[in-house]
Amino acid sequence: MSALIQADELGVSLGKVLRIEGDQLREKRKQAAREKAMKAPIKMLFPLVIFIFPAIFVVILGPALIQIMTGF
Repeated sequence: MSALIQADELGVSLGKVLRIEGDQLREKRKQAAREKAMKAPIKMLFPLVIFIFPAIFVVILGPALIQIMTGF
């Protein structure tokens, strides 16, 4: 709002001011999205280690362990 008031006082085109404001807001949203995207792998690490990796090891190594146990 202050940009519009200042543009009106200085006699600058409102269209140009609104275009610039829109560009700035878009850039802020992009930056916020980039920051969230950079935090996502860190947030996914804990559930991966605790829940998914053990399940994968059971599925992959389970049959091999059964074969080894029946072999002895």
